[in-house]
Amino acid sequence: MQRPTINRVGALFNTAIMVNSPAPDRAKQLRLQSRCVYPRARPLVRVFWFDSAHTSVTQLQQFIDALPEIERDDLWGQIQTMRNLAAEGSVPDSREFIKAMRPDANAVAVPTLFELRWQVEVGRQIVPIRQYHVEPDDLPEVLLALHIHIKRTGGDQGAISRWQDQEIAHARARFVTGSQGAATMSKYNL
Repeated sequence: MQRPTINRVGALFNTAIMVNSPAPDRAKQLRLQSRCVYPRARPLVRVFWFDSAHTSVTQLQQFIDALPEIERDDLWGQIQTMRNLAAEGSVPDSREFIKAMRPDANAVAVPTLFELRWQVEVGRQIVPIRQYHVEPDDLPEVLLALHIHIKRTGGDQGAISRWQDQEIAHARARFVTGSQGAATMSKYNL
């Protein structure tokens, strides 16, 4: 059975939850890790600490800005729907939607980094978007988003993996820089 793609996040989420329910032990593992899969009465506070000058962030912004207004509004709606689901603790327990990133031995000061994953449909094109966030223990009601980008999907798998690792490293570096002094970071709501 082919897994559904989330190209209309709001419309397909209920179907995806039923079809993509993971094995109970996998669901339990994710529940123990991310606040995004714990249903909650009050949404988590979302804080966006993106580097608007980073190439990947500017590419995403340029991609969005180049869309016709109706497609741009639809794309923003899909992005906001996924973010709202994360804040409500309603992201399905599936690696299709959220993934805990492997720890970096050199980044011991960084809490677990989570990758929020979704695909949006823009015209006839499917665009995979990734947003990285941490859930600091000392801020139990917060999702701290550090980086967002369009995932590369074409070409050599090794090159794609190296590029993805650079995006992850950038998100971790944003956390380390911010934890050393919030004044060194700017707040952006992409």
